[in-house]
Amino acid sequence: MNPFIISSYKKPKYFCNRQQETERIINAVNNKRNIVINSIRRMGKTGLIMNVFHHLKIKNDFYLFYIDIDQTYNLNEFLNKLINSLIRNQKKKIYEKIIDFIKQFRPVISFNPVTGQPEVEIKQSTLQHNESSIESVLNYLEKMEKPVIIAIDEFQRITDYPEKRVEGFLRSHIQHLNNVNFIFSGSSTHLLQSMFSDYSRPFYQSAEILNLKRLNRQVYSDFIYRNFELSGKRIERNLIDSCIDWADDHTFYVQYLFNMIWGAGNKNIGENEITEIQNEIISSRDSLYSNYRNLLTDKQYKVLRAIAIENKVKKPNSGEFIKKYDLGSSSTVNSSLKTLIDKELIYHESGIYKLYDVYQSKWFQEYR
Repeated sequence: MNPFIISSYKKPKYFCNRQQETERIINAVNNKRNIVINSIRRMGKTGLIMNVFHHLKIKNDFYLFYIDIDQTYNLNEFLNKLINSLIRNQKKKIYEKIIDFIKQFRPVISFNPVTGQPEVEIKQSTLQHNESSIESVLNYLEKMEKPVIIAIDEFQRITDYPEKRVEGFLRSHIQHLNNVNFIFSGSSTHLLQSMFSDYSRPFYQSAEILNLKRLNRQVYSDFIYRNFELSGKRIERNLIDSCIDWADDHTFYVQYLFNMIWGAGNKNIGENEITEIQNEIISSRDSLYSNYRNLLTDKQYKVLRAIAIENKVKKPNSGEFIKKYDLGSSSTVNSSLKTLIDKELIYHESGIYKLYDVYQSKWFQEYR
């Protein structure tokens, strides 16, 4: 099995470190504290949550539920995600109890043709019905015989729902729960930070915040080297470090690159093989990245391209940068920056603007 996982969590041996973060989250859970995992996309938040769940399952002291609400657009879809998380991967005894409980909502139950797992759809027509149903679910979980942990991924999504006061509604019920704790996570870093740090927001200081950074370089390098060695493959340390540099220490892009390198089947990996694979990764995305000319305005595309070519930019609205790439006025650049951030094509971290997609940045640098 390829040890460089790029999809779902498998087991601890394929999960690189995050030991301190895992221990911190488990400590929060054990001591009845809610916690927020905050980072840019594809830095390993979901894998970290699954790693925490793996360790909690060993003790069998909790009921664990995970929901990803990134693709939800209203409170009814949130409700359905929550309900479906209750029935997924549960033992027969608790599964039958939960099914009996959700019958009150008159659900439509079907089975996923791919996974074979049951899926539930509840159609509530009004805000009051949706809120009442969510409240019922939380009250049900509060009465379970073991503590409950609910991980809600991309939690900031609730701020885009058309229903008003969703934050206030959820906070008003969550704060009274004693048997249920939450792991919130999200990738809109400034928005999520604001939700839990802004005095005027309902979730103000209701959870501790864990800002997930890039993996420690030495730890990651050791993990990669060890997995090649265990597979009977050889790669020099300096080449590993060079690859991590090339992928900007960004977890998903590092993992994907080494997944490709390991999967190529060579026993001795050299610089030429790595360069070929890097070129293959970039060229395979040519049609995807070329299409951004049609998806963005000319000004937005030029700003995106300029930041990619520079790799990282501190002052994209400076006169020097604007002149170098013929970007127009500073107000135009500011407007483009906002749009590109909203579209999650670029992000602003530690005073620096970068592209989210490391490979797209490389593509611009190669085909400018």
